[in-house]
Amino acid sequence: LSLALSVARCASMAAKRRVLVLHGKGGSGPSMKLRFQAIENALPEYDFAYATAPRAMGDSGGYEWWSLAPGERSFTATEYGDGE
Repeated sequence: LSLALSVARCASMAAKRRVLVLHGKGGSGPSMKLRFQAIENALPEYDFAYATAPRAMGDSGGYEWWSLAPGERSFTATEYGDGE
């Protein structure tokens, strides 16, 4: 029994902690990976995951998590969605 507990403890200690990196409006997961490369290299004990928002922003190549009505700001919005 103690061997099984030791093996389980070693396995849980070996598991890397995960860091979820989110970009701002107009960014992407790959663009954040470039920005975080030095941090990721300095922290090899962590597993970094870079998410890309689901909504493409036209021809800009960027992405957004949600859209707002023209002129609306996130901190004043009462609704988030398509903005249409």
